[in-house]
Amino acid sequence: MIETREGLVNIDVILDTDGLDGVFIGPNDLSLKLTGAASAESAHPDMLSAIERVVSKCREKHKVAGIFCTSGAAAAQRIEEGFHFVTPANDVMQLGRASREAIALARGNDIPTTGASGY
Repeated sequence: MIETREGLVNIDVILDTDGLDGVFIGPNDLSLKLTGAASAESAHPDMLSAIERVVSKCREKHKVAGIFCTSGAAAAQRIEEGFHFVTPANDVMQLGRASREAIALARGNDIPTTGASGY
């Protein structure tokens, strides 16, 4: 897991570990460490740079790059960026989204586009 400044600084050493196939970014924790605010989909320049650094180093060293995402759309974007392993939201987020959609449909309302993070 790459979730700290130390992880970013040591990405080459981490990726050179014998038997290691890749790394996974914990974006909420990494964002908290880099920007002071937890955000899985942060657009903060420091986060964008950190994410690009990890995926670039993985590409360079032929390792798997993984990252947690908050939705299928976010996961698709990360795949476009070069990630190999993405999680399109956690179980609580998926269940919450499905529940909000079902309730909205039952009430004849528009499907909500946002919801709680599940954390």
